[in-house]
Amino acid sequence: MRETTHKRPWYGRPTVSEQKDAGSAGDTVVWSITGTLLAGPGLYGVIGWGIDEIAGTSFWLPIGIVIGFILSGYIIYMRYGRG
Repeated sequence: MRETTHKRPWYGRPTVSEQKDAGSAGDTVVWSITGTLLAGPGLYGVIGWGIDEIAGTSFWLPIGIVIGFILSGYIIYMRYGRG
């Protein structure tokens, strides 16, 4: 029988400790955090814009952007901030 040395599924993201073992771990974490901070407000901003267009209002876009920032911060905390 062949033993596997994978600690995670092949499709999973590397853990922070696995990234630290790699040569460019800091760059990987920084780009991941940057992407999350841009994608969250972008996605929820577009959703808010869509609701504004459908409902004929003008307040869902900023609400969506704020919700995106909050959720992005939460995701970053859960992924990298807990140690």
